Amino acid sequence: MRAIQISSYGSPLELVDVPDPVATNGHEIVDVIYAAVNPLDIWVSRGNFAGVTPLPHTPGVEGVARRADGSPVIVNGVGVATAGTYAEKVAVPTDSLVPVPANVDLQQAAAISVAAVTAWMCVRALADVRSGDVVLVLGASGGVGGLAVQLAHNTGAIVIGQTSSPAKVHNITALGATAVVATEPADLRDALGGQAPTVVIDGLGGGFTGACIDACAPAARIVNFGTSADTAVSFDMRTFYRKSLRLLGYGGLILTPSERARAYESLFADIAAGRLHVSIDAVLPLRAAGEAHRRILQREVEGKLLLDPTDHS
Repeated sequence: MRAIQISSYGSPLELVDVPDPVATNGHEIVDVIYAAVNPLDIWVSRGNFAGVTPLPHTPGVEGVARRADGSPVIVNGVGVATAGTYAEKVAVPTDSLVPVPANVDLQQAAAISVAAVTAWMCVRALADVRSGDVVLVLGASGGVGGLAVQLAHNTGAIVIGQTSSPAKVHNITALGATAVVATEPADLRDALGGQAPTVVIDGLGGGFTGACIDACAPAARIVNFGTSADTAVSFDMRTFYRKSLRLLGYGGLILTPSERARAYESLFADIAAGRLHVSIDAVLPLRAAGEAHRRILQREVEGKLLLDPTDHS
């Protein structure tokens, strides 16, 4: 079969012929329909999980595939310690396969295991956003950010989406949010124009986390799921405790099967009802995996990139 592999951490992604995977106990082989591309795939390929990632390695932590009986399933639980979805076939733990309802589009299904589950856990499970909330979504033009805007908007909350690019304001407002442009953390308070968020969905970290602590309302909930701006965060602890704030973290790699199942059930219902839409930036042939990684690193993507292993062009 055809698959993308790296021969060493940080080496270019190569399309190669490899033996078909073999099912072992508790696993089954599925045919990949779409592999979704995530920043996590890049970090795995660069060796951030070198202690558990084997070489040579096929990336890809999510996608949608067909079982032997033809039924579509979401694939997760692969791509870090085992070969992933950037291939025509993949061996997956059977208990990690999630049936896709007939009324859910397969491209949408391929794109929800990381971004949409992350957004759902942050907005619904951790922040418990309600109709009276004012929700600030940092990086609202990104994959997780755009979904968090939709999920928060669906609760009836007032939603503010931050972006560093004026060109992306329209994409945020189209999702039902007020857009603010803040390229640097110091710009955030002025951009908010006196609005005090009761909830912050933070995928940036760095100085933006401290800026949110300064700007948010008393008793606000701040949920962090990433550090795209910087891993180093600093803020005034007196401001934090005097406002009685809550700072919560979300890590998808430790999500339990029951938590994930609850998220999928809700996301499937929202997608089928038209309340939630994953923006698909492009569907690329498998050979373009390296280009997909480059586009993500250069922040040229609006929405989700998918790879189609059946496209041999």
